[in-house]
Amino acid sequence: MLRIIPLLLQHLPHSHAFSGELFIVPTENVTLLNVPSADVMKMTVLAECRRIVGKDLWHQAV
Repeated sequence: MLRIIPLLLQHLPHSHAFSGELFIVPTENVTLLNVPSADVMKMTVLAECRRIVGKDLWHQAV
């Protein structure tokens, strides 16, 4: 018998290119975040800045 597993496919592009990484994970391993998309984008950008600068910029911006 065929067992169907619900999966989530997430493409993470390389900057402004079509190329990138494709992640395939079972939906049971995914947590839905109930936050505004603008806050998620801030967190993503500031997390990268934090790695470069070494400061906690997230709490300063929110």
